[in-house]
Amino acid sequence: MDGLLDAGLEHEDGAMGRVDLHVLAALCAQHAAWLDDRVRERVRRSTAALYPLLDHDRAKAVARLGPAALDGFPAPESLTPDYPSVRYMAGLIAEIGGSEAVPHARAWVLAHPQVGSWFIHDWSNFPPHAYATEVLTHCELSAAPLLISDRERLRAVRHLPSVRDLSLRKSLPESEISEALEGKRALESLYISDNQRLTDLSCLSPVRDRLGLLSIGKCSGIRDLRPLMEFTALYALFLDVAHVPPSHWEQIAALPSGLALLVLGNLPVDGLSLIPAHSGVTHLGLASDRPFVLDGLGAWSSLMSLKLSGLKNFGEALTELRELPRINEIEFSSFPLPDGPGDAPPVPSIEDLTVPSPADGADLSLLRTLFPETSHLTLRVSDHTGKLDLTSLHDWPGLTVDVRGLAHRVLLGADELGDRLTAAR
Repeated sequence: MDGLLDAGLEHEDGAMGRVDLHVLAALCAQHAAWLDDRVRERVRRSTAALYPLLDHDRAKAVARLGPAALDGFPAPESLTPDYPSVRYMAGLIAEIGGSEAVPHARAWVLAHPQVGSWFIHDWSNFPPHAYATEVLTHCELSAAPLLISDRERLRAVRHLPSVRDLSLRKSLPESEISEALEGKRALESLYISDNQRLTDLSCLSPVRDRLGLLSIGKCSGIRDLRPLMEFTALYALFLDVAHVPPSHWEQIAALPSGLALLVLGNLPVDGLSLIPAHSGVTHLGLASDRPFVLDGLGAWSSLMSLKLSGLKNFGEALTELRELPRINEIEFSSFPLPDGPGDAPPVPSIEDLTVPSPADGADLSLLRTLFPETSHLTLRVSDHTGKLDLTSLHDWPGLTVDVRGLAHRVLLGADELGDRLTAAR
């Protein structure tokens, strides 16, 4: 161990080489059958000297020590709130987890509230009830959704009346969900997924008068949507309808009048006219595994925004859209008419357009032909795009462009767009 510590000192203070060797020495000390006090103290001091951590790689290396890494931890007050190491130290505590880390998590979130999201996200690494009462009660719970995937954490939610965003995963019992939601006056968003035991949405009734956003996915037992009619504050609903029988679909039209955003996933039908229209929805998302027909669009009398999966006939869909100039925002899951517009009509009402990038090197000028009045274009770079050429967008007046998912892609014609272009990897 002395040799490892001496070798580490040959590297500069804070260098990754020193971190790795001194962590290795500390690991050896943990597993030593016997260690004299001099070496033990030297190992302890060398570990403490690794703090504060400078980046994620160093934090990951030190995390190998487990709870022993907490020995010699600096006081949170010793770092100023804007010091970059604050988030790495908080991340290390959250990754180590366990009961030993609870007091450290509490101290750091009290001294540096801005790292609360780290401690919210990694609740699963800590004892549920102690962590909820000693740490999460001091976090700004709007910073990140609170993730629940086991019954003990669900029961511990009772300690957190100010929770605003809750995500329930796995098959949690309805009665315990209902109990956990009691008294949650601040709850605004609820996400439920992968729960095969959930069959009755009335278990959510404790938050029916205040819940604004509800997302339900991969819950095959959901058949009846009528309990949602009582959710008077609901403005956004994301719903997997794969197992909702068509005979119950009229319940969609009867959802609360304040519902503005509706996203229906895993649709078992191939036409919009088969879905009862909701008169208040302004933003509609439709996802189906089969080619979709955009018929009956006019029945959605308040609609202004659409997000669509694959269309059966792009030309017919554009004809439908042209008849409804109030729809000014649309997102397609595939690039429209890559072989040319043919007799498809232009749709001048579309101001905000989102499409996947076309095949490698394909021309984007088709978009101006189909949507001549678009002022904002979002291009989602697909896996099939090696390079994306923006040259044809240079002379499109008033157009701003947002390119997303550029990692390992070549972007051509970007400089000429100047501040009209936003690109993110």
